[in-house]
Amino acid sequence: MNNCITELLQIKDSKHSMSFVFLDAKTHDFIDIVEGRTKYILNNYFLRFKRKTKNKVKTICIDIYPPSYMDIIKKHFPNTKIIIDRFHIIQNINRELNKERIRLMNIHRGKKGKEGRNYTILKNFWRLVLADEDKIDYEKYFYNRSFGKLATRRDVLNYILSLDKSFRASYEITQEVRKAVKDRDEVSLKELMDMDTTSLPRGMAKAIETMKRYREYMINSVKYEYSNGPLEGVNNKIKLIKRVSMVIIILIILGYTFWLCLGYLFLSIRIMKELVSIVKMPSSLMLLSIL
Repeated sequence: MNNCITELLQIKDSKHSMSFVFLDAKTHDFIDIVEGRTKYILNNYFLRFKRKTKNKVKTICIDIYPPSYMDIIKKHFPNTKIIIDRFHIIQNINRELNKERIRLMNIHRGKKGKEGRNYTILKNFWRLVLADEDKIDYEKYFYNRSFGKLATRRDVLNYILSLDKSFRASYEITQEVRKAVKDRDEVSLKELMDMDTTSLPRGMAKAIETMKRYREYMINSVKYEYSNGPLEGVNNKIKLIKRVSMVIIILIILGYTFWLCLGYLFLSIRIMKELVSIVKMPSSLMLLSIL
């Protein structure tokens, strides 16, 4: 058995902010949702299963965070190979690169002339910085107001990378990690994890050190075919159902409130009419009406 694990955001009236979701990585069959993801809750949940059953689980694919999942897996599934989801490896290092972009962007904030132009370029072309380098167009020209001339997206990227050596180093490492994971290149991934991080920007060094800390699981991510992609798809569908359900509930409440208010309005009009008719009656008839 091969499993995938992720978290699901709970609705507001739930006791726990997150749920624990898992499915079969091969068949994509949904297994269960556990309300809550704390160690205490998950330990109690997995204690219900026999050791013989848990020993049959061969691989478990998880996000990098939270680390507590790894402790639970080691305790309950001793024969299991832990796989860090490939998407989350790239997401983690992209996050640090984006922080570097924002740091560089803020250096140019509020400045005029060329310095101010650098701020605008770094702000507007964030998607370009985070994209796969081999997918960046270097042939199609477009007019860029910041440059005041025609340029390709490759020209813009080259300009951004020329602004800061530290940022360029972070960008190049990010692209190398992305390529190694995408190509499932175990040798290249090992070389990246073996690199000296002392000269790297703090955020990028942190991302590489995280990879080193979970070295075995990182290597498993390119060694095995499994990922959390199917589970993320299920997760998104559940979130969509929740959102649609909440909209329907709100519409029902609004509809009920509308008809209730409309009913009160018609009742009030009827009472007012009755009062008016009573006021207009002769005194003798009014007395009889009251009696």
